Amino acid sequence: MLKQLAIAAAAAFASWVSVAYFKKWALEHRVLDIPNDRSSHRVPVPRGGGIALVATVIVAMILELRNDPSPRIAIAWMGGSVLIAVVSWLDDLKSLPMVIRLIAQSSAAALVIAAAQPIREIGAPPLGFLPFGSAGDVLMFLWIVGLTNAFNFMDGIDGIAAGQAAIAGAAAAVVGQMQNETTVTFLGLFIAASSIGFLLHNWSPATIFMGDVGSAFLGYSLAVMPLMSRRSQPELLLVDICVLWPFLFDTIFTFARRSMKRENVLKAHRSHLYQRLVHSGASHASVALLYITLATIGAVLGVAALRSVSFAIAALVSIPAMAVGLLAAVRVSESRNPAYHES
Repeated sequence: MLKQLAIAAAAAFASWVSVAYFKKWALEHRVLDIPNDRSSHRVPVPRGGGIALVATVIVAMILELRNDPSPRIAIAWMGGSVLIAVVSWLDDLKSLPMVIRLIAQSSAAALVIAAAQPIREIGAPPLGFLPFGSAGDVLMFLWIVGLTNAFNFMDGIDGIAAGQAAIAGAAAAVVGQMQNETTVTFLGLFIAASSIGFLLHNWSPATIFMGDVGSAFLGYSLAVMPLMSRRSQPELLLVDICVLWPFLFDTIFTFARRSMKRENVLKAHRSHLYQRLVHSGASHASVALLYITLATIGAVLGVAALRSVSFAIAALVSIPAMAVGLLAAVRVSESRNPAYHES
């Protein structure tokens, strides 16, 4: 455990230092996020800093894979990650058509699905398992592409995406340690540590943004985490959903709401729940901390559910209740701000 903590500290430091160097480069080369009418910031901020986070995680995993006797799945993840990172980095520099991004994401998802053992169920021993059957590959494809984009959509205020990734990575590392899944343990550990290193620059007021290169990489990597397991795929998928539920709920609810209002769901907007909280007066830090807290509660419940039927039931009850509470908090916040007008 001490060795792993030391490795995590080294990864966090490497991420922090590399982001600092990238920030200087981005300022010199004018790689900036210029505010517009949909932005949550008011001054130009360096963007694309997630490339330093990506490099930290991938280099750390390359070093770790020297001890992996069967690195096929990890190599597939790495290939998909590099593909997504390169296309997303180009998108940060000059916006690419959505179809190009979707092709890259779909290819990366197919690559890791082809290399991994199929996931045919979700659940945990105390709770039982829900079978997917032959639909497992299709569901995992949608899960990977969906979460890759969800992280992109949710990376709209200071600290929220890096904070969520830190909690999700830590939860995966804990499950990997519990289940003796070395690859999962180290990937989760490196994601958590590198996200914390980045978060030191990205907490409100942020001095750099991760850009699509960081958010898409994190969403993809966290989505494929269950596929990287050799023995605990259903359990890891369950924990993944429990810890990522704030991003999943916000994205799905917002998409459904905009669809019902016959809005163009592909058009940029400021309708996510976290955006509505900020626009109705809450600070970036308070909203990011709220989402991090909700993710932490989900992580604790999800991990505990692997060992206790009581916690499994608690997760089934508490997460929907927290989702309703989040929605209520948004509406209360908006009602207290008469000047708020949704855009």
